Amino acid sequence: RNGNFRLDSDGNLIDNNGIKVLGDGGPLTIAGSKINVTPSGEIFVDDISAGNLKIVDFPDKRVLTKLDGGVFTTEEAGQPVDAVVSQGYLEQSNVNVVRELVDMIRTQREFESYQKMIRQIDETAGKTISGL
Repeated sequence: RNGNFRLDSDGNLIDNNGIKVLGDGGPLTIAGSKINVTPSGEIFVDDISAGNLKIVDFPDKRVLTKLDGGVFTTEEAGQPVDAVVSQGYLEQSNVNVVRELVDMIRTQREFESYQKMIRQIDETAGKTISGL
């Protein structure tokens, strides 16, 4: 999902971790200057097809092994999916960090108030028992 790709010194299309981007026929190599990517994932270099991005999904996520940098590996072949590729765009997080931080602070305050309430009930019960 991290589609911030670039070219290495050999013309291979790579991601931020230096891993080669796969096409239908293996790693994609770009030899040209004008690069266009269609919504279906086909790459054109100087108006000549250079291959298709290999976009797959793994219905059983247990076959994936997580590596550093948000990268996964597996020995199994993924299932091709229909995806829309947008050249020049990066997918952003679907999490609103500020809202989540505010929710976390609110939850922490609620937890602290419940903790104080339980402590007061415990102290009251202790006083009642010692008075008897």
